[in-house]
Amino acid sequence: MQKITGNRKYYFNNLYFDSIDSEEKAYWLGFLYADGYILSSANGFGCNLKEDDASHLKRFLKCIDINTLECLRYDKSTKSYGFDLFDSHTYHELIQLGFTVNKSYDNNDSIFLKIPDSFKRDFIRGLWDGDGYVSISKANKNITGIVSNNKQLLITIANYLCEIFNKKDFCKVTYSDEYPRIRLTCKKAYELCYYLYNECKIYLDRKYNAYLNLNKPCVSKYKYKNIKRLPSGRYFIKINHDNKSETIGTFDTVKEAIKAYNKRAIELNKELQTYIDENLEK
Repeated sequence: MQKITGNRKYYFNNLYFDSIDSEEKAYWLGFLYADGYILSSANGFGCNLKEDDASHLKRFLKCIDINTLECLRYDKSTKSYGFDLFDSHTYHELIQLGFTVNKSYDNNDSIFLKIPDSFKRDFIRGLWDGDGYVSISKANKNITGIVSNNKQLLITIANYLCEIFNKKDFCKVTYSDEYPRIRLTCKKAYELCYYLYNECKIYLDRKYNAYLNLNKPCVSKYKYKNIKRLPSGRYFIKINHDNKSETIGTFDTVKEAIKAYNKRAIELNKELQTYIDENLEK
């Protein structure tokens, strides 16, 4: 049920964020947390984007059933569009969800913990569209990441992604230029962007198009990792960990090699391989 509210010129659904129960709401909450702000002096909230992304602001305003898009203002000095909307209920709801006046200096994960698991991906995508980046480097490698002063939020998101991908070392928070960040390259960058953007309904066009232009990882023709057949007919296998390669040994059969690999993988808490047959190729 929509409740008419706000100042007398602009009306919108001020109950929109009362329950984060859809992809759309979780996404916009993440996006506003990254690029938006709240106004404590007037119980309001707003967001500014460069003029090329003005259509994205219009999408949000339509989602909250704004009565007119005249609230969008253009700033010639910064070449950006933005809006400020005033409503006590929405303002306090955003506060309850985790927004603060100086959220850039927050160091907590409270807002992410309040998002239902089924919509956490959408919140992260909104955050990524606001504060993240997706591109290809000069060396033609996929790159994606996010920078934030909120270290605890990034740590919680990184841990969540490691669980989603079932890889303890899928991503982590590092520092660059004194700012905490999550940064992934090559195959991992594509995997994360595929997770965030594939079959989603709402996104920032510019970031989505960057995702579509990423280099897709080559699919290996081999069914097993780090194993090869030697001229002698025996099978050599190794395991990678801590940025180095460890030789496990040579074996008479693929089955013996995979068994030895999995024994070491358990010790290192790495993903196991499934023995299928003696053929190396798929």
